[in-house]
Amino acid sequence: MPAALWLARYRPPARSVPVQAAYRQVAAGFAMIATRRPLLRATVTSVVSYVGIGMLLVCCPVLGAHRLGGADRGALLISAMAAASLIANARLARRGWRRAPDFGVLASTLVIGASMAATAIAPGWFTMLAAAAGGAGEGPQLTAVFAVRHRETPDHMRGQVYTTAASLKIAGLAAGAALAGPLAGRSVTACLLIGAGIELCAAAAYLVTGPPGRGARGPAEGAGAGAASGGWTGIPRLVRHKYPWYHQAHAADSASAVVVGRLGTVATSIDDRPSGMDGLLRAQGRPPGPGKDG
Repeated sequence: MPAALWLARYRPPARSVPVQAAYRQVAAGFAMIATRRPLLRATVTSVVSYVGIGMLLVCCPVLGAHRLGGADRGALLISAMAAASLIANARLARRGWRRAPDFGVLASTLVIGASMAATAIAPGWFTMLAAAAGGAGEGPQLTAVFAVRHRETPDHMRGQVYTTAASLKIAGLAAGAALAGPLAGRSVTACLLIGAGIELCAAAAYLVTGPPGRGARGPAEGAGAGAASGGWTGIPRLVRHKYPWYHQAHAADSASAVVVGRLGTVATSIDDRPSGMDGLLRAQGRPPGPGKDG
């Protein structure tokens, strides 16, 4: 509460784009996620992965009762995951990603899947080590997903995209918890193995969505190229006509790209223009003749 009151002193800057209805903001967030291939890939992977994480959380009390001596000790597994997640993110913040965060989404998802499989078969207190390995994957996964969202989303759309993607992840977590309820009561090992299989499905979803095509660009590059050619920046025509305010919001971001694109076109046409007698012969449809020394 004190932190919230302290932050309340800072007022957000005035919005240049008028505030739209809630359903339009949600629709714009979904449209942005669906049309940015890296953003869609990270979102789908994390949502499916959170189905497995929801199953793991439900299994923690059962694991505590069966392997740690009491259902209340299942909270130790959650604490181990949280501590490992914090340590992994602290190390990541210090050293940074060696590769693109997109790869971090895939690698961390595979780590979570391997951890769930190890938790399913680990005896006794070794279950805590296996669960901690899952936390070492959860923290970097969240960091990588945030990095992809920040990179692929324009500034004025980040609120819609972040809230929409977060709601999808919560829905995946709830679905996993609902699925694990009846399964964990019958066999916690089978439940965790199914959860590990779901993590593999999340990794497969990452590979299926695949890298963006040759025509796909990031938010800045894509906006510049689309504006320079007089086209749109990747949003489907249906969304563009239904939400014209979304198109207007990109006008300021694309203005400089229009100038740069047109200057580049003019420079290219000047460099490629034929000159002298060769240009005159080409204009008349005849090949240029040999020079004086030919």
